Amino acid sequence: MSASDAEQVAGGQPPQRRAVIFESYGRSDATDAAEKIKLSLRENGYEVWIDREHLAPDERDFWQPIETALKGSHVVVALLSPHSRRLEGDMSANPRMSVCHNELISAVQMNKTVVCVTVTECKPPLALIQYDPIPFTNWSSSPEAYSDGLKEILHWIHEGLSGPTPRRRYSSYVDNLSQDKLTFPEEMTASDTFVGREWLIRGKLEDWLKGNSRCFMIEAETGTGKTALVAELVRRNQGDRILAYHFCNSQNEDTVKPERFVRSIAAMLCGTIPAYRERLKSSNLITALKRDNHPRTMLWQGILEPLHDMNPGSPGYIVVDGLDEAAGAPLALTIPRLLSQALADFPSWLKLVITTRRDDRVPRFLSADHYVLSGAGAEQKEDLRQYIERRFNEPALRSRCDNEAELPRIIDALVERSLGNFQYATTVLDELIAGRLRPGQVGSLPASLADLYDDRAYARFPEGSDFETARVILGILLAARQPLSRTQLSQITGFDRPTVLRQTLDQLSMFLTWEDGTSDRHYRVAHKSIADWLVAPPGGSDRFRVDPAKGRSLMLAHCRGWQTHHEAYALTYLLDHLLIPDDLPGALEEAMGIVRGGFFQERRQFGISASQDLNDTRTLVLALVARHDDETILELSKTGNVWQRDGVAAGLQAAPKAADEFIHSTVGDLLLVT
Repeated sequence: MSASDAEQVAGGQPPQRRAVIFESYGRSDATDAAEKIKLSLRENGYEVWIDREHLAPDERDFWQPIETALKGSHVVVALLSPHSRRLEGDMSANPRMSVCHNELISAVQMNKTVVCVTVTECKPPLALIQYDPIPFTNWSSSPEAYSDGLKEILHWIHEGLSGPTPRRRYSSYVDNLSQDKLTFPEEMTASDTFVGREWLIRGKLEDWLKGNSRCFMIEAETGTGKTALVAELVRRNQGDRILAYHFCNSQNEDTVKPERFVRSIAAMLCGTIPAYRERLKSSNLITALKRDNHPRTMLWQGILEPLHDMNPGSPGYIVVDGLDEAAGAPLALTIPRLLSQALADFPSWLKLVITTRRDDRVPRFLSADHYVLSGAGAEQKEDLRQYIERRFNEPALRSRCDNEAELPRIIDALVERSLGNFQYATTVLDELIAGRLRPGQVGSLPASLADLYDDRAYARFPEGSDFETARVILGILLAARQPLSRTQLSQITGFDRPTVLRQTLDQLSMFLTWEDGTSDRHYRVAHKSIADWLVAPPGGSDRFRVDPAKGRSLMLAHCRGWQTHHEAYALTYLLDHLLIPDDLPGALEEAMGIVRGGFFQERRQFGISASQDLNDTRTLVLALVARHDDETILELSKTGNVWQRDGVAAGLQAAPKAADEFIHSTVGDLLLVT
């Protein structure tokens, strides 16, 4: 809570809490509870935003004021009831049926503190499984019951407003397992404009669930909307059959680490399978999920083995998107390999849905039912038409069409040019909104995604020299381990004129996406297909080609300057950029020299978590295993830094099977030393 919120008012009255509470509830079954709780919160000094006071019953553009109110709130009080979970088509054609569910998803995406309160018995939505709902189904049974429940709600609102790191009522996933649950806010927004795919969701996927196959593998061409499909599956979670989900993203290293993947899945399972949560709480199984364990050990002993003793009564599944994004992860064991090796050990009631682009590094999952999601399919084209028509209902797009009578022709032209590719259509529609493209030009656009990127890049950078500054920025973003702010980009590029950087980022708006941080935007390449086009443009054109090696060199130079600027990214990823790629001459010797010089200890004073020592040591050990350098591995183990010692163990466990003989010998030496 801010200092102003904590000020005492005259006469010794309690502090005036001016924090804004957004109250989310289902109108058909929780209105009375919402009204009573709203009045109680206001009596306790809070400002409460509730839709019935701000939206007319027949409000058409209802989502925009709701989204604005969510952004302006400090805490979201989510009253859970069956109606709060309903989606479009569930007992009504009214599109507002899904608003409450979408409010909760958006609250998580915005990283709001959410206080969940169960007012009518129901399961929490999948997006909120990390929270432990306050039981309040007896709110109307007696004044005492209401008072007790209200005290609990007020307590967790206060906790959510206290200090820079608010305390939240997470489910009791022992050993802070809940902190490893990934929420994927950007990927989940992909379902915001989702249309169609009923033939796949209610047809092919439902048929597969009824059969004996353990795995349903969707191979999708770039831009055909596989991530949006998975996000929609998670949002709907029909019949509560999705027990956990994961999105792999090569530009977010946490999502491609096998050990982080396993812990995140375990945390979600704690929220969807009560028996599993209780087993972890009442046994020593949680030790199998320690961060420094081998991912296979974590998955088998920490998840699959205990699940074999449980039977939820109906099949459930885990869904993992983008295995190709994790196939190039810099560890010997990747998420695709981990899952392909473990699939045979899944309990009979647990299944797996995976998506991937075709990639030789992704195992084929030979026992899976395979489906290729192609832009050439008639269903895909019809879904794309629905998507385009819905987008043209947006005022920002419709206003670009001077002649309404021309709209059907424009839609037909875009459907034809897109060839079933949602990314193509989205790119064109966004260009129309930005005013960089006129509706009459749609029919003359190139008919492939890569050629469209070329066309749009030419429009922005008509002269070859115009692209040079952009080339530098794009190379850096391709090399970065996480999105970078304008301040960081300025430091790394050395551009001393902020207007140049800002103007170039504006020119690259179609190729980048960003998140608005507390003081600065953080940028990354907007889509995997854009990264592919930049690195290997079709036809070998060099006009807009970006050499990742140059970006890596600039990133490494920045990280090497950590002693001068103490920048957080450099302090976190210095060793990563040194050792990957591993063909940099003298990189391993330089990395060891940095560690011996006290790097781990020194960066602690600049706010870098000690857990990063484990990640860096594991990376070092993998490089040392490749060289069969057991002496240096022993040196790394002789430390009082627990995280560093755990990193040695994690590196040895993550080593490739071909190194087993060397690993056994090294482990024997370690045991002798200890």
